[in-house]
Amino acid sequence: MLLDIFQYCHSLLMPTENVLPGSWKEAKKILSSIGMEYQIVHACVNDSMLFHGNNAHLTKCSTCEEARYDPHMLTGKVPRKSVRWFPIIPQLLHMYRCIDLAEFERHPDVWIIVDPNIGIEQRPSAPWTLTTQERKNF
Repeated sequence: MLLDIFQYCHSLLMPTENVLPGSWKEAKKILSSIGMEYQIVHACVNDSMLFHGNNAHLTKCSTCEEARYDPHMLTGKVPRKSVRWFPIIPQLLHMYRCIDLAEFERHPDVWIIVDPNIGIEQRPSAPWTLTTQERKNF
């Protein structure tokens, strides 16, 4: 029933050329297919700490002594708050895998102009030139 209401509202609110995924499961599938998998990390309710790494075994926050799990849940250990963490290393490896794409990820002091007659020309960008002129120690 609730799913039907969500799908009906989704069809009314979104334009006809909608490319957003229709469900959380579909969005998760798209993210994992392009290599952007994430990890769920439990967090303190007051944002004092993350229960990750050396603190993964704790059941209370070491700062504010709040419980990690919701005591009112009957189904077992349900975290009171969790965050989704996208590890950056796989994303960087994915970005720099292709040499052509890596050229565009360069420092902002260089514009890369690709012209078949000239080849690759490098020159300082206007904002970067202005910044280096105003701040000599930059």
